[in-house]
Amino acid sequence: MVGEPAINAHTAASAWVRLKKFVATEPGEKETSDNNHK
Repeated sequence: MVGEPAINAHTAASAWVRLKKFVATEPGEKETSDNNHK
């Protein structure tokens, strides 16, 4: 039971990272701003 929230959070984070990468592949200002924040 204790591990479930962590697993769910990790899954959500992984999905968010994939979503950001997908958005970053689109031409626009997001890719530039993401690169500047690194």
